[in-house]
Amino acid sequence: MTGGGTDAAVDATSGSAPRPPVRELTAGDVLTALNTSRRGLSAERARAGLERYGPNEMPRTRRRPLWRQLTAQFTDLFAVVLVVASGITFLAYWLEEPRDVGTLQLAVAILGVVVLNAAIGFAQEYSAERTAQALEAMVPHASRVLRDGRRLEVSARDLVPGDVVVLEAGDAADVVAGSGRAVVYATGATTEFGRIYRLAAAAPRQKTPLQHQVASMARRVAGAALAIGALMFAVRLPTGESVVTLFVFALGVIVALVPEELPATLSVSLAIGVRRMARRHALIKQLLAVEALGSTTVVCTDKTGTLTQAEMTVTRVWAGGATRAVTGVGYAPGGEVADAARVRELLRVAGLCCNARLVPPEDTQHWRVLGDTTEGALLVVAAKAGLDPSAEEAAAPRVTEFPFDSDRKLTKERRRSCWRAAPRWSGRGGVGH
Repeated sequence: MTGGGTDAAVDATSGSAPRPPVRELTAGDVLTALNTSRRGLSAERARAGLERYGPNEMPRTRRRPLWRQLTAQFTDLFAVVLVVASGITFLAYWLEEPRDVGTLQLAVAILGVVVLNAAIGFAQEYSAERTAQALEAMVPHASRVLRDGRRLEVSARDLVPGDVVVLEAGDAADVVAGSGRAVVYATGATTEFGRIYRLAAAAPRQKTPLQHQVASMARRVAGAALAIGALMFAVRLPTGESVVTLFVFALGVIVALVPEELPATLSVSLAIGVRRMARRHALIKQLLAVEALGSTTVVCTDKTGTLTQAEMTVTRVWAGGATRAVTGVGYAPGGEVADAARVRELLRVAGLCCNARLVPPEDTQHWRVLGDTTEGALLVVAAKAGLDPSAEEAAAPRVTEFPFDSDRKLTKERRRSCWRAAPRWSGRGGVGH
């Protein structure tokens, strides 16, 4: 198997000689092309590869300065209309005689609405962005690789071309069943994910439906206000009043027709929605995203692993028509299996069928499992029964492996033998076991 990356691979040793697409190479050719082996890279070559190719991560996007994020809150068309309305109101205050304090208060109030609306939006987006960064830092990104023939867990950013990655059911690589090994031949921006990243970064940012609707309404309101204000000015012009008085009157009509309370109401409503979703542990980075989420009718999700602490523990063993209790919790091999002698052979076979590996406490205070959590629980219960999984594996080395089929509840090889033994069922949906 080969890792995801560009289709036309480049020699990892020379970096210059073009090679055929990796999917056209055999497993042995891939190992040769990347100057690696089934035992994986050595620690020295892995360090050299990391210095040469750099970490396996996407280029970090440049975040907008805070002042630009704040300024962006005033670029909305409705905010521009309100700023213009506030400026017109200030102009009317200075032109009218005598000056009315109420006009000045209205101008300040309109400008305050704009500032309040921008402050709410900026505070929400800044807080959500900081929270998202904190959550991203908490998510572990680890991979199981072979280094010098030993299975290790390393950070995904430390993968280099030539690394042999161990894949097992339940891993966050869409591994549904079985296990396998993959050879990394591209990392970082040169992978398929890197290509998708570049395409996504080049895509223009689109506005939400709510933004389009608000902008359309703002254009209509501004056009109508200006038209009606000009009409009022023209209608009253023959009355003989001064031009300044008529202009102030027209400005008042224009300001009165602008719904300056709408942006604040909209922002407060969206902020309330954000708070309600936050109480349900949903993180919203932009206020306007609430409207898009509110229009969602179907949500497709996928769950891998287990909830809670992602730990599995065997509590009972059934064999020979009787149930034996198992004490202890977690992956620490501390505990006992009742009447262990009668179930030791069962647990020995179960342990030999596992691809996972128990890791004793080193940097952490807890035992942990490399691989499937259920298989880790089987290794733990085998150790509680007095078995040494490493010694048993050395005494009975594995020859080959037939992955388990969760639909049929048997291995695929056994399913093939069933088809060969009962060909008359070939058109009736299979053989039950």
